[in-house]
Amino acid sequence: MSSPRPLLAVTLAAALGAVSSASHAALTAFTTSASFAAATLASATDAFNLLPIDFIASPSNRTIGPYSYVASAPGGLFGAGSAANPWLSTNLSGATLTFGSFGGGVSAIGGSFFGSDIAGAFLAGQSLTLTATDSVGASLTQTINGATQTSFLGFASTGTLVSLAVSIASPNAFAAVDNLVLAQAAPIPEPETYAMLLAGLATLATIGRRRRGRHVWPC
Repeated sequence: MSSPRPLLAVTLAAALGAVSSASHAALTAFTTSASFAAATLASATDAFNLLPIDFIASPSNRTIGPYSYVASAPGGLFGAGSAANPWLSTNLSGATLTFGSFGGGVSAIGGSFFGSDIAGAFLAGQSLTLTATDSVGASLTQTINGATQTSFLGFASTGTLVSLAVSIASPNAFAAVDNLVLAQAAPIPEPETYAMLLAGLATLATIGRRRRGRHVWPC
């Protein structure tokens, strides 16, 4: 009778293959800071403390915790908000705010995205579109309608992030971000992977029981 080992090997190999294929999964979007935090590790937040309320040359290199990134926008950046609570915004209305050149293995990004006016104050009722791209070629676009100062949106990938572009619908408004979070996506095997791993372990347990049940009779 054939040995059950090949079946076990195939089952476990398939499970490991499923784990490997998860590295090619598409980007995932999160609409709350709590769900984003639950799906990420080693996060660091750029609250833009001490950011000047003034023009900022683009690109701007920034470091937060173990991570680094570059913020850029056509026509430059602008420190908006107030000295007590600064935000990062664009210098030109209608311009796209882009984050990229991530360092430190960033695979997740999130923050509060909204609009500001020409004076750098919060502008209610704005719609923003965010597009995240990762190292495996996946791209995901999400829209925030009627953004408030706490409108959170985040993205996570099992690859590393390449860029996040933030555009604003109104040509007379300025895209802004506060509390930008950089992190690493927590690896989560898919349910099918768990099922195959459990099947492999069950087969292994069956083999162990059969071996313990065998008796060798003396000649």
